Amino acid sequence: MVKKEFSSKPMTMKDLGEFTEAVILPGVEAIVEKRVKPLEDKIGNMEARIMSKLDNIDFKISAQSEQARKDSEQMHEWVQEIDERVTLLQAKR
Repeated sequence: MVKKEFSSKPMTMKDLGEFTEAVILPGVEAIVEKRVKPLEDKIGNMEARIMSKLDNIDFKISAQSEQARKDSEQMHEWVQEIDERVTLLQAKR
């Protein structure tokens, strides 16, 4: 980079634009790459882990719902069987 001497002439918008492109933007890009990109990667990894755990929870809930349905059917069968036995015992009296 060529060092320029201090000038007493006022800065123009063009000068500010060139300075921004030459100095500020590369600095911002470097900060983003150094600081923000790793955070984005960590967040992406966390998101993947969260989604995996949510899928696992969904699977477990589905399995428990299915088991609850089967248990309910079994209980219904037992209640019917008990009801039939009670009816038979009442008929014998």
